[in-house]
Amino acid sequence: MPGEASRQTTVLAALQPNECLNPSDLSSATGMSNRDVVKAVAGLIRRGYATRVEAGCYELTSAGQEARDSGAPLKSGPRKPLTQPCRRRKEATFRQKIWRALRMKQKATIGELVETAGDGTERAAESNAGRYLAALERAGYVRRLRRQAGTAPTSNGFLRYQIVRNTGPDAPVVQKGGAALFDPNENRVVWYEGGGQ
Repeated sequence: MPGEASRQTTVLAALQPNECLNPSDLSSATGMSNRDVVKAVAGLIRRGYATRVEAGCYELTSAGQEARDSGAPLKSGPRKPLTQPCRRRKEATFRQKIWRALRMKQKATIGELVETAGDGTERAAESNAGRYLAALERAGYVRRLRRQAGTAPTSNGFLRYQIVRNTGPDAPVVQKGGAALFDPNENRVVWYEGGGQ
C-alpha cells in the first residue's frame, strides 16, 4: 500500500530503545493518527524493528536501531515472493486419458476411447480400457448402450458406453483388484463390492 513504508519510517524515527512508548506518545511525536501509528508499529514488529513490551507499549529493537542508523529507506510491499515455484504436472496415466476421452465424447466404443487417448505405449490397451469401463459400470459411472455394428461380416459389433456420472476431471481409481472405486473428485470410495454405491 502506498505510504506504508513512509509511515513506518516516521514511527521508526520516533521509537526509542529501552523506552516504552504508547500510540498516543508516538502520535504526538509524529503527527500521525493513532490508527496509522498502530498500523506502522505492526509493520515494524513484522520486520523485527520494534517490539511490544506490554499491551499498548512499544520500543525500538537493536535491529530497528541499526536500520534507523543506516538511513536506508524502508520499502513497502510483500517481503516474500508472490509466486510459488511451479510444480511439475504429474504425467497422466492411461486410465486418466481414457476418463478424459470418455468425458469429452460422452458416448464411445472402447476402440474410440483408446484412439482418442492416443497412448500407443500401453500394452493390451483395449483390454485395460475394457476392465476400467467394467469397473466404472459396476459403480454406476457408465452404462452400456446397444452394440455398434462392426465392419467385418462375422463381427458381433462393438460395445458402446455412455458416461452417466461425470464427477470431475480426475479419473476414478479402481482399488482392491476391482472390488472398490475411489473418486478423487469427491475424495471418497464411491463403490465397493457387496456395498453398492
